[in-house]
Amino acid sequence: MRNTFSKKVLFLVLISFFATVFSFSQAKWTIMVYLDGDNDLEKYAINDFLEMASIGSNSLVNIVVQFDRTPGFDTRYGNWTNTQRFKVTQGMEPVVSSAVQDWGDGFGGRETNSGDPETLKDFVLWAKNTFPAEHYALILWDHGDGWRSMDSTVQEIENTLKKSDLSQQERYNLKKFAEQLKRKIYSRRYLKSVCFDNTSGDELTIKEVRQALSDEGCFVDIVAFDACLMGMIEIGYEIRNCCRIMIASEEAIEVSGFPYDSILSEIIQNPEMTPIEFASTIVQKYGEYYGAFGTNTLSAIDLSLMNLLYSSIENACNTAINLNNQWIYFYLAMQSTRKYDDVDYKDFKDFILFSANNVSNQDLAEQLNDIISVVNSMIIANYGYGNGFSIYLPEKQNGIDANYNSENLEFASGIWKEFLKNLFSSDVTCGFSILLYENFSDGMPDDWTIIDGNNDGKTWTTSNPKNRYIQEMENPFAIVDSDWAGRIWMNEQLITKTIKVDGSKKIFLTQKQFFNSYGSEIASIDISVDDGPWQNIAKYQYQDVRGESIFLLNPYINTNNIAQIKIRWNYQNAFDAFYWAIDDIYILQEGITKGDISKDGLLDISDVILCLRMAISLDPVDLETADMNNDGVVDISDVILILRKAIGLD
Repeated sequence: MRNTFSKKVLFLVLISFFATVFSFSQAKWTIMVYLDGDNDLEKYAINDFLEMASIGSNSLVNIVVQFDRTPGFDTRYGNWTNTQRFKVTQGMEPVVSSAVQDWGDGFGGRETNSGDPETLKDFVLWAKNTFPAEHYALILWDHGDGWRSMDSTVQEIENTLKKSDLSQQERYNLKKFAEQLKRKIYSRRYLKSVCFDNTSGDELTIKEVRQALSDEGCFVDIVAFDACLMGMIEIGYEIRNCCRIMIASEEAIEVSGFPYDSILSEIIQNPEMTPIEFASTIVQKYGEYYGAFGTNTLSAIDLSLMNLLYSSIENACNTAINLNNQWIYFYLAMQSTRKYDDVDYKDFKDFILFSANNVSNQDLAEQLNDIISVVNSMIIANYGYGNGFSIYLPEKQNGIDANYNSENLEFASGIWKEFLKNLFSSDVTCGFSILLYENFSDGMPDDWTIIDGNNDGKTWTTSNPKNRYIQEMENPFAIVDSDWAGRIWMNEQLITKTIKVDGSKKIFLTQKQFFNSYGSEIASIDISVDDGPWQNIAKYQYQDVRGESIFLLNPYINTNNIAQIKIRWNYQNAFDAFYWAIDDIYILQEGITKGDISKDGLLDISDVILCLRMAISLDPVDLETADMNNDGVVDISDVILILRKAIGLD
């Protein structure tokens, strides 16, 4: 009995001893680099491998690389063109003889498709099983384009061009757009999806990244994208259950990529780093490498709060949609929000912050501020001029990409896409009195002023003398055309009538415009208050400006009292240049006065007639403006109340 007991004690002691030895010998970190050089970046992939090898693995930190190469770009180190795996040691060169000779199936290097999620999954599982550690980081290295592929967008356009029912102008616009995308795809590193494989003609969509890393055993502490434009809320949401921390850039990443030597030097010297500390170090070293200037960005994001952020966004978007009178504030925020190399990717915090500061509804403002609080909690480290991550917020004229759907992205199954649809289809005048509206359907208004700089008739007109086609505008529109005027200097002014405004309320100018710039000409929008000097609202030079523009006028009006304003469009310094066109001009004043059914800022006989038409069921009923006594119906009693106000009895 005593002998048996002693054997048991000895067995337990040995188990404890080996467990202790194993705990000291097990690596702290395994860093996996999915180095996809099977494309035009092969040269830079080799350079980054050499950076990693300048540091190399040790007993506590494994640096494991799957390196895919391609013919035709870089012939160094044996010019092998398949895929090899390496445990990188100090001074190692990326040659086949240094690669892992057995991937666990009796064979070593082989051709793989780096754009296949199975390839990514197999590498992660192999690295984790072969080089176990307390913590794991996975770096995806290659081209990047956020959530969408430019190649698939071009293909969709080319399929559309095959249809016979397109107009000549539609066909021209689509061809032009496709050509622009193709130039970006083939001339720049970053306008592709992540991990593009030339040999296979494939790429990893973000959905496929999620599918690969969702496999049992593939969870890692950190997923870092050494690829452009991947710092998006859509991507973080997609992989939120695959890792604890995402590291990515909102903007393009230069071909030199991460500074692997300085990053790995830090983790080798301090392998006890926690995932948060290591993520912060990567961002810090990236920032030190690229410096304080330029457009580089990189952030480390805590994905454990992603579901909370998602629900906060749902709350605010639902409120905005239900209110349906705050859209102008979101458009105003869009104009101030920084955008990245793909102009449809915009800084998320910027947009929410500007919106929260502008919206007039207090509940909505509080919900937007809740979003900002969550975002601030998610940012572990941030470098550059971004705020952490971007979001798909397209220009209105670009529309919503058909690929932005729940099939491709989990985030797109939420309310954000509905918010975008409502925003782009919204009537920005909801909740406002229309103090002025002009669409030039009857030519130039008689009570506006045109100042013809040369008195030659070549000035602002609605005749469109060169038959310009502008997609966002319907003929007639107001245009000043230097190309038509020819080799003369132009200084042409178009000035509204005087408009009375209440400076205690928010006042907006909205317009559609197309400023087609050629050289030094200037398109200037100005305001005069109470016949005072002209103040500049916006000035455009050396840039094309197209689409809908919104301007808050209160900073220029600068009073809480009644004021008289005029707006001026001044086309200056133009000589044989192009043109500037404007249309659908609104001046809006916050709030709708009961009885102002026409929303023109006045109570007059036109409002009486409109109310009467509602009362006798000739027009749809608008309770917000016409129900004067708040009894839930519009009838003759409301007509009488408006009439009394219109003639000054009340």
